[in-house]
Amino acid sequence: MRAPTSHIQGMFGVTLDDLCGRWGFPYPNYIKIDVDGIEIPILKAATSVLKHPNLQSVIVELGTDAEQQAASDIMQQAGLKLKTKTTRNWGETCCLFERNPAA
Repeated sequence: MRAPTSHIQGMFGVTLDDLCGRWGFPYPNYIKIDVDGIEIPILKAATSVLKHPNLQSVIVELGTDAEQQAASDIMQQAGLKLKTKTTRNWGETCCLFERNPAA
């Protein structure tokens, strides 16, 4: 059974690549992604942003081992390396990827 709604909120979405490449927004230095399950599609639609030399690090919260592997593969192709990985009490893992991680 669906609860009745009194308001519908619209939403506008755009990929990070389009935001910077087509719309002229500056390429970011840092990105944090925590979107409850669609992190991998977002990363796949951000290949130009992830490869851009301005980007120094990305923090992404991931659920499964498969998501963590997919994110690591995407980041590696973009020249970013896993620096730290921390699993929270609720099972989500925060991964920090950096362009030039310090030893």
